[in-house]
Amino acid sequence: MDNRDAVKLKPSVYYKLNEKLALNNSFLIGREFKGGYDDYELIELEPGFGYKLRDDFGMGINYFFKWGQTSNERFTERERFFKPYVWKSFADLGLELSLWGEIGPYSNNNGARHNNTKFGITGNKTLTETLKVVGEVNYKREEQKSSKKDIDVTFVMLGLQYSF
Repeated sequence: MDNRDAVKLKPSVYYKLNEKLALNNSFLIGREFKGGYDDYELIELEPGFGYKLRDDFGMGINYFFKWGQTSNERFTERERFFKPYVWKSFADLGLELSLWGEIGPYSNNNGARHNNTKFGITGNKTLTETLKVVGEVNYKREEQKSSKKDIDVTFVMLGLQYSF
């Protein structure tokens, strides 16, 4: 959409406290290369917990933090919001799907405050004991208060996940 390439690394940790309750956390560090604009560096942290209602169905909530700035430090932004989700496992297909949402404000150093509403679906398909195909599709509506306009963004991602 705005001619940017990115390099991002996102390790995650999942720890079962018992048969029903688990803690999870992901950490993303990345850099977006925006061509004629200043590069954008970011760090995201997303701790949370999940609760298994049945062997094939559960729910949880994460808390999302993001810090980002351009390489010349002229632009910085901060995001913080809750991210509830529900998941469903289709064990016979090796497939797991998760529906989630993000609702909340964020701000930047230009004094602008925006409302953010994002909904998505994430999935993973087991290929081997250690390798999965992962994917995500989401839609975001960003209400920019300063310019009084809305921006719609659709995101699609496909990747590989290695577990050890």
